[in-house]
Amino acid sequence: MALSVQTLFALMVVPAVGGALSSGPQCNAGCIPEHTKLKDGRVHCCTGGHESLACPKPAHYRCGPTLPGSQLWVFEADTALVRDPLLSADSSTVYVDSGDSLYALNGSTGITLWSVDFIKTNPTDIVECRLGLTTSRPNLSPLYYAMNVNDEMYIIDLLTGSTISSFLTNHVIASVPVLSTDSKVLYATGIDDNILAFDTFSGDILWTFTVGSWIPAAPLLGGGVVYVGSADSTIYAVDAHTGIKLWAFAAAGPPLSTPVLSHNGGVLYTVTGGSCASDPNAKSTVYAVDAHTGSQIWSVYFNCSCELGAPVVNKDNTIVYAGGGDGVLYAVNASTGSTIWIFGADSAIIATPALGPSDRVLYITSSNAVLYAVNALTGAPRWSVQTVFNPKAVTPGTDNAAVYVIGGNSLQAIKA
Repeated sequence: MALSVQTLFALMVVPAVGGALSSGPQCNAGCIPEHTKLKDGRVHCCTGGHESLACPKPAHYRCGPTLPGSQLWVFEADTALVRDPLLSADSSTVYVDSGDSLYALNGSTGITLWSVDFIKTNPTDIVECRLGLTTSRPNLSPLYYAMNVNDEMYIIDLLTGSTISSFLTNHVIASVPVLSTDSKVLYATGIDDNILAFDTFSGDILWTFTVGSWIPAAPLLGGGVVYVGSADSTIYAVDAHTGIKLWAFAAAGPPLSTPVLSHNGGVLYTVTGGSCASDPNAKSTVYAVDAHTGSQIWSVYFNCSCELGAPVVNKDNTIVYAGGGDGVLYAVNASTGSTIWIFGADSAIIATPALGPSDRVLYITSSNAVLYAVNALTGAPRWSVQTVFNPKAVTPGTDNAAVYVIGGNSLQAIKA
């Protein structure tokens, strides 16, 4: 018998506690006024690394270290941010886009380093910006990709914001592009049910592969294979060099997100299901599939858990995490699919959960704009905090210093 979230957990969302008092010579950046009080009960105001003169206080009191869950900074774009934040290898730079602008921000302060506006050829054009990184070009910075409905793709140097090249795709691109390991080939999907492989700099189409229906999420590239899920309830594996189909796996429903490979490349994890908004009885299934043959290893059926984000697997390939529209986060054994623990949030978990760089902390956002940090091994809550409205994505920094959350026009950096 399925248990409700209320039966499983009675959780209270507690605002994160800010910095403790110390007697240092100056305020530390990130101290939040309502979270820091003097011994006499008066509030010690500290904003952006500078003391506020609006608050009476003894001069010898100073803000202490910022504690996990405290806000570090907030960036406001002109329009809604549309994709997950992207981090440089050392988290010193954060990249976000708002559909027609790309921003490069200082990861520590949120200050804009540069921005690029994409020109629309007419007022009705919808410009969609996509982020893409490569780690295989040691002498060049990572790349940024932008695509619009005029079938034009821009390749932007993320170090400077300058355009490296642009070309017409002759297809309406519907997904985030994926780079080959040598950065010479770009893989994307079109609204015409095709997987496309482009020469990254000339824009020539190297091959196309047509699936049975539209492709709702970005492709996955791993081990020389392109994996996509189609609305015909099928997962396809296609040779990345030739575009020839290697195998197809028939699932119980359409995929909800980009599939995920285990870190050893042997197992493909994918989620299928329906929409709670259109079907209150919609169900979801997480599959583990042999990445080389397409044979099913195991599947887990989640009752009343729909609209799952992409699954997440830890680095030692032992735990798979998935959260759903019923507000429950599941941690399952990566080899068997058996449940290890579950965590109940206050509302639906639509965004993909994210593991911190050490795999010790799992970050979860709810539709009620609460960010949770939980123990990745046990599911025990560590802290929670109210965050930006309608969070769409959460991305931990590679240095374990901050977690970045996108919602609406805002990018919020929170102490990890």
